[in-house]
Amino acid sequence: MAEGSEQQIIRELKDGSQAALGHIYDLYAARLTAFCLHFTKTTEDTEEIVEDVFISIWNSRAFIRQEETLNGLIFRMARNRLINVFRQRVNSPDFADFVDYNNLSVSGEDEVERHLEFDDFMRDVNKALDELPKTQRDVVRHSKIEGMNNKEIANAMGLSEQTVKNSLSLGLKALRKRLWPGYTFLMLFFAI
Repeated sequence: MAEGSEQQIIRELKDGSQAALGHIYDLYAARLTAFCLHFTKTTEDTEEIVEDVFISIWNSRAFIRQEETLNGLIFRMARNRLINVFRQRVNSPDFADFVDYNNLSVSGEDEVERHLEFDDFMRDVNKALDELPKTQRDVVRHSKIEGMNNKEIANAMGLSEQTVKNSLSLGLKALRKRLWPGYTFLMLFFAI
């Protein structure tokens, strides 16, 4: 690409040129895909993130302030989407995540044994949750098992958002103490 041509493409993009979006895609898609794949390790998540970034670029083209290059904007958008993907994974401990962890750390076990281990894990998590004070227990369940955000939890429980944040922090700290080191991967599931 010739010197200054990305500047021209950005101007055309801001004016609504779909061809300019195609040029931006050609310029960044391969690097963005490699960047995302490095973190997600799945083509499905990577493709979704890359597609979402370029759709967002198109939808917000009138508000783009960058004039020289879109490199920083595009990779910042991808980074934010990567963070969201990881938050979703962290907030929903399920059997597939447990099996993925086991596949990394233990090989050769059969599927039945993995199901039993997962059942043991969830039984221990629920037992530890039951030992928490009621507010902490309910906040942690809503947040980490049901995937609700702090505002939703505050509304559902009739609490302030600050109380939800404090209860979540205290509850997760207590869970980590009770369940560590028996489940070393627990930190992934119950990160703040």
